[in-house]
Amino acid sequence: MKSFEFIFGLVMMQPILQMILKISKLLQSNNLELLTAVDVLNSLKSSLASMRNNSNSFEDIYQNCLDMCEEYEIHTSDVKIKCVNKN
Repeated sequence: MKSFEFIFGLVMMQPILQMILKISKLLQSNNLELLTAVDVLNSLKSSLASMRNNSNSFEDIYQNCLDMCEEYEIHTSDVKIKCVNKN
């Protein structure tokens, strides 16, 4: 559990799961109207797409991960950044 990949997964998923948790709680409320639910889900979808397409978000997550690994003395020298082609 003390690996860069594990820490990166935690740091990357935290903001995503935070957004989903807020929406989940809202969707479980008793007095929610259908149009409000659709608007909220569309907003979540757009927020997630924005996060995915924003290279600064990834760089922030990556830097937070490196900082956390340094704080807990987790080895990171084998980490390589891979570029993915957008199709």
